[in-house]
Amino acid sequence: MAIKNTLLMAVAFIAVLATALIIFGHDETHMGMAEIITDDVESINKARHLFWSGDINKAEKLYQDVTENSTGNINAWGELGNVYYIQAKWPQAAKAYAEVALQLIEINDLRQADYYHRLVSRMDREQTERINERLRQLHKATQKES
Repeated sequence: MAIKNTLLMAVAFIAVLATALIIFGHDETHMGMAEIITDDVESINKARHLFWSGDINKAEKLYQDVTENSTGNINAWGELGNVYYIQAKWPQAAKAYAEVALQLIEINDLRQADYYHRLVSRMDREQTERINERLRQLHKATQKES
């Protein structure tokens, strides 16, 4: 039973990671739905290298540093979420993915935001409510404009 759960977790992580790579890409020209300064690109690339070489803790710390210094860095938030997810740190993963969803909402990429919203809804009710509240605010604003 433990092996089955481990395999399911590995498959889920690979799916999340593959989605993030497709969405966010690897190179600087596709880094973005949000603007990224050069230092962030270098830090993210270093964090990716640490992650893939198996140093999850250092990768996590570097992603945390980037998100603290550049709160609008959607790529760093998504990849930090992946690092938390692989470690089964569900509340932290949900918070990181909620940040991604909220930023996607702000740039009107509602299709991708919906994907992360559904992902968060499976992990954390409080973070899901943050996203729901922002969507309600936008809906009210849209109704006033009509």
